[in-house]
Amino acid sequence: MKPWRRPLVMAGAPLLAIALSSGLAFAAGVAPTTKQLATGTITGPAFYVNSIQDTNNSTIAGKAEAGDRSIALFAGQVQQSTLCSTWTNGTSSRSVLGFTFTLNDNAGSGGTDTLTVTGAPAACVGGFRFGTVDLKNAGYVTGGNATFTNSRVALSQTASSTTLTLTLGTAGGAGTLGTVATASAAVYTPDPAITSNAAVAIGLNIATTTTSVQF
Repeated sequence: MKPWRRPLVMAGAPLLAIALSSGLAFAAGVAPTTKQLATGTITGPAFYVNSIQDTNNSTIAGKAEAGDRSIALFAGQVQQSTLCSTWTNGTSSRSVLGFTFTLNDNAGSGGTDTLTVTGAPAACVGGFRFGTVDLKNAGYVTGGNATFTNSRVALSQTASSTTLTLTLGTAGGAGTLGTVATASAAVYTPDPAITSNAAVAIGLNIATTTTSVQF
């Protein structure tokens, strides 16, 4: 089965979401008939990541710096213990310092750079499960990996959604941070261990940003 893809939709932008299931595709708002499909009906996934967005909250657009953010929106309540072992869904809002994020040099498909969570506070026994954001450009870091210590993870949860906001902390590491001017569509692949509060696994569902300069 091909992964379900939900693109980021900006305010005022036309909505054109493509759902993929069993090799069939249709546009949002279109209701295919059984005659058109020839075989049965299409069923979307029960739990998926709705969108991912990398935002610039610092001084230089296109360069990963302290204060920049990566924001993932899940369509449903995440079972918080599958992110951090000591978190529970009894708390709907969190903001926790002490994480380490890493910009991995040329670690993505085609030699592009990626963003991962590589360190977590001691309370998250076993680490923090997030996944990988492939920035689809090799210019964000060169000559090795860059780390962002004392980074923040914030969580906001409603009855029908979960928002994870990763805010970059203090830059360090062997890599040299670069400034990217070429737009790309970054791809977020969640950690497969993440589940909904109904124990539905995130599976192969991914999200893609709009085509723009990340950070």
